[in-house]
Amino acid sequence: RYAGILSAYGLALADVVEECQEPCAKFYEENSFGYFDERINALIEQAVGKLEKQGIPRKDITSTPFLHLRYRGTDCALMCPASQDSDSNTCKHGDFLKSFTEKYQQEFGFV
Repeated sequence: RYAGILSAYGLALADVVEECQEPCAKFYEENSFGYFDERINALIEQAVGKLEKQGIPRKDITSTPFLHLRYRGTDCALMCPASQDSDSNTCKHGDFLKSFTEKYQQEFGFV
């Protein structure tokens, strides 16, 4: 009897998400960081533009970039957010390698 009302209420409370992605076969190494930053920025702007068209103000929009990373010769890619607590040279968006090695260790038990 109240399912419709509760469903509508839940939809009103839900976050709006826009996901943009593109394929890339570059190695995660220092000379590719500029390319990654440029492409991530372009994808963020694309997603923000779509959200703004839905009437969401830019000030209310946040973004979280991910890279699908895998070891060369393997077919299992892990979706990795950037780690912000790194002391190594990284992309401007953060250290995706640190996140990848942590997730890989957790998933497979070795690195």
